Amino acid sequence: MNERAPTGKRGWVALTPETWREDLLRVVLRVVVVLGSVVYVPSVIFSLKSAMIGVAVLDTVCLAALVLLTLVKKIPATVRTGGTCLIMYALAHAKVARRKRRETLELAGDHRCWKPVRGANESTARLRAQAADGSDGARSQRHD
Repeated sequence: MNERAPTGKRGWVALTPETWREDLLRVVLRVVVVLGSVVYVPSVIFSLKSAMIGVAVLDTVCLAALVLLTLVKKIPATVRTGGTCLIMYALAHAKVARRKRRETLELAGDHRCWKPVRGANESTARLRAQAADGSDGARSQRHD
């Protein structure tokens, strides 16, 4: 059977009508592995400098799995396609979840954003108390 070795002018991106799905998957996997390798190096360097070992491990496992799916031709195309989708989903989900968690922690730790809210609540509570007493704090301060 044809090993789907592309021939002709189009090189490694050639698609044949009989096996276009598998050929397209092969092209997509090759592009993803090449671009993923380019992005992998700075991602791992920065994650290790930031002491985020989980990100480095996740990137390594995902890239290794994509290389495996690209190189092993005996894996059925449906399994390779599903595996590729699951790897991409897991990688994106983990990165987004980590970013949301970090932003939540930064927001909770930034006390400057809470002071105006706390101050507004205290001012509102003081005005309500003054209105309930029937006194006006501004008038009493001017007469004193």
